[in-house]
Amino acid sequence: MAESLFNSLLYTLDHGATSQIAQTLGEPVAAVSRGLETSIAALLAGMSNKSEEAGVFGKILDLAPGPASSWRSMACALSRPNSTLLTNGSRIVSSLFGGGDRQIARAIDREAGLGAGAAATLLAMGACMVTDILGQRIRDRHMTLSGLRVTLCNETAAVRRALPSGVADAIWQRTGAHAATQLWVPFTHREGVPWIGASTIAALALGAFLLVEHHRGGGQVASAATGSASRWVIDPGAPAASALSQHLPPIHLKLPEASGERRLLNFIEDTAALPSAETWFDFDRLRFDSGSAQLATGAAGQLDDVAAIFKAYPEVRGKIVGYCDNQGSAEANLKLSEARANTVKSELAARGVSTSRLTTQGYGEEDPVGDNSTDAGRAENRRVVLQVTNK
Repeated sequence: MAESLFNSLLYTLDHGATSQIAQTLGEPVAAVSRGLETSIAALLAGMSNKSEEAGVFGKILDLAPGPASSWRSMACALSRPNSTLLTNGSRIVSSLFGGGDRQIARAIDREAGLGAGAAATLLAMGACMVTDILGQRIRDRHMTLSGLRVTLCNETAAVRRALPSGVADAIWQRTGAHAATQLWVPFTHREGVPWIGASTIAALALGAFLLVEHHRGGGQVASAATGSASRWVIDPGAPAASALSQHLPPIHLKLPEASGERRLLNFIEDTAALPSAETWFDFDRLRFDSGSAQLATGAAGQLDDVAAIFKAYPEVRGKIVGYCDNQGSAEANLKLSEARANTVKSELAARGVSTSRLTTQGYGEEDPVGDNSTDAGRAENRRVVLQVTNK
């Protein structure tokens, strides 16, 4: 399965650059991280919608700043008045959303916990990065605009799930779509074909799709619900109809074979595997900065996957255990490790997992997995693990 465009963009986020942006804006790092992830999803949604207008779409891509752009360069641009990068980014945002760009920015401010106006800057930064990555896809893969449009349409469901409902409503409200109850289906009006309501098209297409899959023995089906940011991925190489989907257990997530999420899902689905005190699942992106109980940038996707698994299997219960490196006193580290476990519990609760299904505990400096004499080893030890206590 090809790498998701959405995931590729999320992976470009750099914790150092995010921290620099947060410092310049005077905003919390966690809020800026959420704001950037939401901005990327919003921009991809706007690109998908605009891809129906070939002429406009091409002109928007022409505004891309070029392959030299990065989050670091965006962070540096913040300190320069009238930066060309940010001016270009703002033009892209206006072209994508028209008069709705301010409403979308305000929605991101609210959802991410940012001060008024911060999201407008993050959107401008993200617009430069998104158009740059799209331009690279076209160049590296000799892709046509129509081919890029298919890629964007295939990711619409995953992108929409990544958007908090307030932001999704701000983007799609003009089309009459209802984020919480209705699937969004890319639809191009053709002359001579009577217009049919989007919900009718969605219902008919979904019925046909599920009927075909039933006769074929099932297929890969994913959720189209709106949520907080999600790594549920539609195969970018699949037909556009794959954006029409519904979540039915057993679930199908795009997960690396060696990942903690994959091992967790395999364990839950294996009827012969029983919960035990020796079975733990580590998650490589649920890490913390030294002395902090705040998750480092890049954790959102892994949290989404874990939450999705829990929601698909309502009988599953788990225990989250936090750990620290050996810096500081043992007593302080014990408290910090418990705070880290509670942070992950709160994040999963925010994604719809009942807190009654999760317990937490801090183990402090115990059970190191990395060498505490090195920075890299200490970073590995600032982690949380999950034990399945019931399934």
